[in-house]
Amino acid sequence: MTGDLVERLRAELDRREQIAEATSGGPWEHNQYGIESEVWSQTGHRVLLRPPTHHGTGGYNTFGAPDCRFVAANDPAHVLRTIQAHRQILDAHPLAVYTDEEPGYAQVLNDHLCPGSQTPCLTIRALASIYFPEGTEPT
Repeated sequence: MTGDLVERLRAELDRREQIAEATSGGPWEHNQYGIESEVWSQTGHRVLLRPPTHHGTGGYNTFGAPDCRFVAANDPAHVLRTIQAHRQILDAHPLAVYTDEEPGYAQVLNDHLCPGSQTPCLTIRALASIYFPEGTEPT
């Protein structure tokens, strides 16, 4: 059971890594000029520019400085570091296998556990909750 979850987590990390690597890179920086807010990459590419503007619907675009600051704080370099750290956590939870004395016999006893924990390990469940909020875990 936990082995399947770990496989899905690894696949999700791979997917997000591909998305981050396809960007203009990082780090990204937020700049504010009056009402105009923008995010630039270190390579000089404008990543995001979106001043609050009227849509003609009686409302205003709420995508401004707070959103740009958030985007800049989650640049591809940060995402790639996070993915690497999460892979290290998964790697620190190797599959525990019980092997009988009979040659060729192996049975998964407790998969991907912290010492003294139960399946699934709290660490693995916490990590999964980042990528698969409750009720959204892929099957």
